[in-house]
Amino acid sequence: LLATLRAEVDAVRLDDRLLDYIYAILSSTRDHHEIQFGASPRAGLALISCSKAVAAMRGRDYVNPDDVKELAIPVLRHRVMLRADVDTQGITVDEVLSDLLDAQTVPR
Repeated sequence: LLATLRAEVDAVRLDDRLLDYIYAILSSTRDHHEIQFGASPRAGLALISCSKAVAAMRGRDYVNPDDVKELAIPVLRHRVMLRADVDTQGITVDEVLSDLLDAQTVPR
């Protein structure tokens, strides 16, 4: 059963524009002035896998931009570290990631 489910998730398509979108999100975490350590390539692989799994659970054989955007914060929140001075100001990782996502052009 697990192998069948894994094969179904692996078969979900991910358009190149969405790969670029994921790359832009990850890159923005590495360049943001409030983030000390940005998301790694492994974080991108996790975002891809989770997006494919959600698409499959929703009965689709393709990932759409909303899947990526919906999962970006839950997948990335523990994979980035805010600078200490930002953290002490009460700014959360979720707030910073939300701002980063809002700044990205979503492919359609």
